[in-house]
Amino acid sequence: METIDQEVWECVHCKNLVEITDKFCPHCGSLFEEGSYCGKHRALTAAGVCVICHSALCRECGSWEGGVFVCAQHAGLEIHH
Repeated sequence: METIDQEVWECVHCKNLVEITDKFCPHCGSLFEEGSYCGKHRALTAAGVCVICHSALCRECGSWEGGVFVCAQHAGLEIHH
C-alpha cells in the first residue's frame, strides 16, 4: 500500500483508496495482513476476501475474477467497481 495521507492508503492491487485501518480492500478483496486463514479451511492461508460477503477464503473457496476476489457462491455475478 502507498500512503496518501495519515488516514488513507492506496491499494497496490486496484489503486482505490482505503482506510488505514482496513484489513482488506473492500473494492478488490486484497488482504493487507499476512496470517489470514480461510473461513472454511482453517489450515489454509486466505488468498483474498470476497467483495460481496467479506469472507476470507483460500484459492479452493474463492478466486480472482475481473480484478476482484469472490467466493464460489458469488462467482459469475456482474460486479461494478
